[in-house]
Amino acid sequence: MAASYSDHKSLPRGGLNPSTLPTPRKISVAVHQANVHENQNRNISLAVMGFGQFVDHGLSMTAEQDRNCCNKTVQEKEAKLPPKDRFCFNIDIKDDYFYQDRSKCFPFTRSDHICSGGGDDIREQFNAVSGILDLSTVYGANIDVSQRLRSKEKGLLKTNVLGPTLPTRAQGGYTKDVNGGLFGGNLQSLFAGDVRNEDQPALNSMHTLFFNEHNRLATLIHKKHQAWTDEKVFQEARKIVIGEFQNVVYTQYLQIIFGKQFIDQYLPELKLPDDKSGSSTYDETVNTQIFNEFATVAYRYGHTLIPRVWKFSSEPEVHTATSLCPMRFAYFNPSKFNIGDDDSGKGWQNLLLGITQTESKDFNSKVELSASNFLYCQGEKECDLVSGFGQDLAARNIQRGRDHGIPSYIEFRKFCNEKCNCDLSIPKSFDEKPNDISQENWDNLRSVYKSVDDIDAFTGGVSERNLAKPGQDGLVGKTFACIIGVQFVNLKKGDRFFFTHEANGPNGEQGLEKTIKESIRERSLEDIICDNVPVSKVSENVFKINSNNLDCDPTKNPIVLP
Repeated sequence: MAASYSDHKSLPRGGLNPSTLPTPRKISVAVHQANVHENQNRNISLAVMGFGQFVDHGLSMTAEQDRNCCNKTVQEKEAKLPPKDRFCFNIDIKDDYFYQDRSKCFPFTRSDHICSGGGDDIREQFNAVSGILDLSTVYGANIDVSQRLRSKEKGLLKTNVLGPTLPTRAQGGYTKDVNGGLFGGNLQSLFAGDVRNEDQPALNSMHTLFFNEHNRLATLIHKKHQAWTDEKVFQEARKIVIGEFQNVVYTQYLQIIFGKQFIDQYLPELKLPDDKSGSSTYDETVNTQIFNEFATVAYRYGHTLIPRVWKFSSEPEVHTATSLCPMRFAYFNPSKFNIGDDDSGKGWQNLLLGITQTESKDFNSKVELSASNFLYCQGEKECDLVSGFGQDLAARNIQRGRDHGIPSYIEFRKFCNEKCNCDLSIPKSFDEKPNDISQENWDNLRSVYKSVDDIDAFTGGVSERNLAKPGQDGLVGKTFACIIGVQFVNLKKGDRFFFTHEANGPNGEQGLEKTIKESIRERSLEDIICDNVPVSKVSENVFKINSNNLDCDPTKNPIVLP
């Protein structure tokens, strides 16, 4: 979609402070902290949220300088700059009931940008990661990180000295802290392909699972081909693990997000070949570039699934001293959630199994207070319910959308009608409520926005009813399903190395060899867990809370090795 900057080039939608639009914090309180009563996703596990963010962090990371925009000196310097050159875009909280006795400033830095050129000079943001499904979260998005992660022996990735988990930044060869040692910047912080691996524990457990899967396969390949070099073993294991990951995304995860009926009707190109040894079609004309509308709006649907508490499983054996932990204490806390209280490097196993057994929060407009009042709080004092505070994720999402010139929610509905033939109504006023939004949610939107054309895309999208019907999956609403679906179709068709493409195709595609591809198609996330966590049973579908248990059998669905 065309950008919607207030000056048609660079200034945020609604303008810089003061904005012509309602403040993101007021919207968050009115819409995203309201108690809503719909979209009961009672069969979805928290693994959906954890895996979803793991996927997201391999697809997009918008670069920003993260300036101290609450500092008076910084503010004075900013005030002297032309509006288009200012980086600070703080969120107004001056009349907010929660922050009034806790904080006077909510800092926000605009994303780094380039100009589109061609005489238009439209502000464009850029992606700091690869933007394809290549598991850069595990292997790194640049050569320096990739080399630091590798042991350079037998194709293995470096392992933490405490146990089977991610190495530390010190093990990666770094010699000093960054970010004052906070937010994963300490030398003893866990080191992975993506710097955000410690954001929250479900994400971190997914990082660790696929890290272990690489080392498991590299060990098997080296045992079979002892004459192969470290580089050869590493690359062969890497190709297989990426294929496993892509298979889980398309055959399990996206089925939960969209449901079979929506895929059949609107997104048939998401399907992998019916013949598990068959090949998909590579289209060199398809651009896999990540849409701003996907990264900045639609794929943030998972923020509505963030839980209030984390629950640990007691299997395979207890590595953490508590069975429950509030989410507000969980940000950047790898010692408890990943390493474990027993310093075994196995705490992630209790958390990983815990999220597969824990019912997910519903997808709806509500964002838990752990993320809407206490986002990234640090320590007992900041995270205290009575006097502590953090940031507001919903408000940040809204502000980021405006920063990027993201069009209004109504424009998203128009786009999806054109792109997917989604048959979405286009209201011209608040007197024309769409059928896919409840009266309760519509009234909440009306209470804070003056016009339907002002509604921010994130806020509107999470206010929709989801696609689920009795006996069918479908986690998000139709507008977000459209945006997310188009993106994942492109990621499959336009990726020359997608695992189901031909191994040596006529257009330069390099998928996996037929027997390896077929063995991957037989596998699931459950198989990967069984092969890397010493447990006897897992859920038959770890993304669903009510699925039957499955016996872990090491002889079942093995990978065919090269």
